[in-house]
Amino acid sequence: MHFAHVIWGGMFLFVATLLPIILANQWALYWSAATGGIGFGLFIDEIGKFITQTNDYFYPPAAPIVYTLFLITTLVYIHVRRPKETSPREELYRVLQGLTELLDHDLDATERAALKKRLDSIRSQSDDPQLLNLAES
Repeated sequence: MHFAHVIWGGMFLFVATLLPIILANQWALYWSAATGGIGFGLFIDEIGKFITQTNDYFYPPAAPIVYTLFLITTLVYIHVRRPKETSPREELYRVLQGLTELLDHDLDATERAALKKRLDSIRSQSDDPQLLNLAES
């Protein structure tokens, strides 16, 4: 019995969506990204088979369709990862999120320096006394 790549791809995509929901760890996000990438690759591998009536893997428009999907994915990634201006309140939320590393005893020197830089940014940008008190404490 042969299972098409699309079945395995769908299974990997399903697991990739469940990992961050079930496990609230940072490494779950990495595993989710890897599993999702594998699933998407297996799924997109059979695009030619499913857009024709003859189940032709080598359907000529399949390659441009795959290329277009990867290009759109790359453009979305670039747009989402572009640095944005953040408010002091957003920076404080990021500092608080980074403190989980401290609780897990996993805060290295680079992460500590990044937290200090964010706290300095909050002190220099904020006029809110509550944010300043939290940033200084």
